[in-house]
Amino acid sequence: MKILTAYFSGTGNTCYCAEYLESRLREAGAEVSVCAVEGLPKEEIKEFDALVVGFPVYACDMPEIVRDFLDGIPLTAGGRAYLFCTKALSSGNALKKAEQILQSAGYRVSGHADVTMPGSDGLVFLKKDSAAAKKLTGGDFSVIGPLDRLAEKIVSDQKDPAGAADEVPEKPLRTKMTGLLADGLFKVAYGPVERRMAGKFYADGNCVRCGLCARVCPSRNIILTKNGVFFSNRCFLCMRCINQCPKEAIQIGRGTIGKMRWKGPDNSFNP
Repeated sequence: MKILTAYFSGTGNTCYCAEYLESRLREAGAEVSVCAVEGLPKEEIKEFDALVVGFPVYACDMPEIVRDFLDGIPLTAGGRAYLFCTKALSSGNALKKAEQILQSAGYRVSGHADVTMPGSDGLVFLKKDSAAAKKLTGGDFSVIGPLDRLAEKIVSDQKDPAGAADEVPEKPLRTKMTGLLADGLFKVAYGPVERRMAGKFYADGNCVRCGLCARVCPSRNIILTKNGVFFSNRCFLCMRCINQCPKEAIQIGRGTIGKMRWKGPDNSFNP
């Protein structure tokens, strides 16, 4: 059986989880490919027997780029899919919404994982050596229980697809009340903050105009000209540019100057 893991990662958390899941599946003898959604031709999805989709949760929802990817995946008849997300607080209805899109494309979502990771949107406002930063990033990421269980589920399904077809449905991805509460709370409380943050990005005097920020921006929001770096209005706060800048020149107002930068749990994320 051929398994495809398609993921989006802003600052490395979801990439780390995708690679972690890949290692567990390979240990179990599965044939698995891992690809970021930005570089994945959607027609190639049909070549695989199972699809795994991973994404970070932004304000209790999936990133726009993930929604666009799912909205355009090829239709299938009874294809099997799995989901995982990374989040700092609540995942709200993000997994449920992704499940519904996959179901409308003919997939049967047979497993999921909800993984707690450091919230990269908040880390960039913390002092590098602060107690808060150390607490958020000092966890043990060598064993991720939800992904271990998801790997076991995927391998079990691939070994016995007939049995998996008769399985008892999983517990709902999110109860209606919890999802509505989380979605509503974030839309009211975090929405205005999110819009203000997106409008405060700039490159300070440390910028050497290497163009890396423009190349890695998934929404093509950053424009490099002879006069400097400019930020448009398509930002969805993935925080990739601010964390990838080699000179730490990209800031959000003055609150991120000299503060922490994050490239995933192993500090190796390179989109």
